[in-house]
This record gives sequence, structure tokens and C-alpha cells, in this order.
Amino acid sequence: MSVKKINELKCIDVTATGEYIGSVMKKLGISDKELSEYLNVSVQAVNKWRHGASLPDLDNFYKLSQIFGCKINDLLVPTKVLSTLSVKDYAPEIEYFFEADRERKVKRILEYAQLFYSMKNLKKES
Repeated sequence: MSVKKINELKCIDVTATGEYIGSVMKKLGISDKELSEYLNVSVQAVNKWRHGASLPDLDNFYKLSQIFGCKINDLLVPTKVLSTLSVKDYAPEIEYFFEADRERKVKRILEYAQLFYSMKNLKKES
């Protein structure tokens, strides 16, 4: 598999996510116009979300989860490709793709591990 293939993978099925948002809106009796007013976005933006032409930004996903009474994850529909493949299938390509940043990433992981360890110790002391 080539690096190009990795770039073609999507984590979120935009169309299915949009359809799900639309179905929740319908179930709750919320129109595009009402939702656009709640979120302070255009009616066209909401329409694009419902039809899978685009996705809300993270802030609007958070607001949608509050309006719909669910978690953000509940609104996201993953692509079938990712749900059937393992990271191991892409390990060589992922390694190649990130090779240039390897040292920086290892250093960052170690920093996070150290931070986590220190936070864990603080909890024990409390």
C-alpha cells in the first residue's frame, strides 16, 4: 500500500454522519433554520452538514451534542474501511510517512509519559 492510499482514508464517513445529524434533527423536530440560529451559522452550512457536503467544526459538534443530548462520538459515523482494517496493515506506510518527525515524536511521548507519571504521583500524595 502506498502513502497515497493513507491520504485517501477518512476517519469519518461524512455522508453517513450528515445523514445521522439530519435524522436526529428530524426526530427532535428541529429545522435547518432553527439549528442555524442556535449555532449562529448559515442555513446553508446546516444543509451541507445534513447532505454530507461538509462537517461542522469541533465547536459546533460540541454544541450539537449538547442540543441533541448525546456525546460528540455518538454523532460521528466512522468509515467502513477503517473499521475493517488494522493499523498493522498500514505500519510500513505510516512509519515512512512519519519518519522525518520520529525523534521529535519520541521526545514528545517521553515528555507526556513523564507528565502523566508526575500527575499520578500527585494523586497518590493527596
